[in-house]
Amino acid sequence: MATLQQKVDYSYIASFIDGEGCLTTVTSNKKGRDYCILGINLVITNTDLLVLRWIKDTLGCGRISEKKYEAHRKTRCWVYVLGSKGIIKSKMIGSMQYA
Repeated sequence: MATLQQKVDYSYIASFIDGEGCLTTVTSNKKGRDYCILGINLVITNTDLLVLRWIKDTLGCGRISEKKYEAHRKTRCWVYVLGSKGIIKSKMIGSMQYA
């Protein structure tokens, strides 16, 4: 059973994903392989690195990288990516029932 703090954390993460995130599908098809692997990534782009680090620490997985510079952008921007394995590892799907 999740603690009250965990419920609050998951609710905040769920609302952050709703406002700032998206789900993307990815495929991997290597040479010599006669099949294709389909996966899902959770992607959140934001200018607040501390928030993305907190989400990563709370879920216990994922990666953060700086988004490539765009000439018109004046502030730095980061991308948090949680792949299919990370979604399962973090038990995020089951945890979001508390949000």
